[in-house]
Amino acid sequence: MSAKLTERQREVLDFIRSEMKAGRKPSYDTMAEHFGFSQAAARDYVRKLSDKECLSLHLFRKRGLKKPLKEALVGRNIVIDRLGYNPNFTDAKRHLFEIPIYDPILEKEPYFDDENVSGILAVPFEPIKFFKDECIAFRYNSESMRGAGFIQGDVVVAKKTKLAASNDLVLVNVSGQNVLRRIFFHGPQVTLLSNTMGVDPQSYGTEDIRILCVYHGIHRWKQ
Repeated sequence: MSAKLTERQREVLDFIRSEMKAGRKPSYDTMAEHFGFSQAAARDYVRKLSDKECLSLHLFRKRGLKKPLKEALVGRNIVIDRLGYNPNFTDAKRHLFEIPIYDPILEKEPYFDDENVSGILAVPFEPIKFFKDECIAFRYNSESMRGAGFIQGDVVVAKKTKLAASNDLVLVNVSGQNVLRRIFFHGPQVTLLSNTMGVDPQSYGTEDIRILCVYHGIHRWKQ
């Protein structure tokens, strides 16, 4: 993140992201109604978030929603800034939520076996409050998505779900193998795309894949 956010700006950004996760296009009207301030104030918050490179103004334009949040910021800085901090003891109980780290996620049902929980990741409650009960984490031990900023050893934070939207990053089971890919839907077909050069896109029928979870962010311990 290019600059730190105020508490209110974080709340506004969380609201925008929650609307998108729910498949709704956020607007100045819904923001004003949700927070109880004017549309002018909503526009001002969006402008400031854009200035701090947390989202794109294209999200609020009529033909927007193609790329509302910058890829690198969503994938790395925003989430690492939130998940990778050390709270003091008095704040920990109130603001943290523990999620299981699966290592590995199995490649056939049941995919999520509690015997494979290798640890617990404590994360701030706010970024995951809308899906905390479905929130899981797993270790990334591949090179196939290094072009998207992932490195081996990252802990991927995700929402356990069978549903996704085009352009989501998903952990998907294909022919008994779990892979992290960007997914695109086109009719009865899906395309799985790696962000790494040399790894070709692959197309499948929707019945040939199983979406296990949708990416939310990563946690990376400092070296």
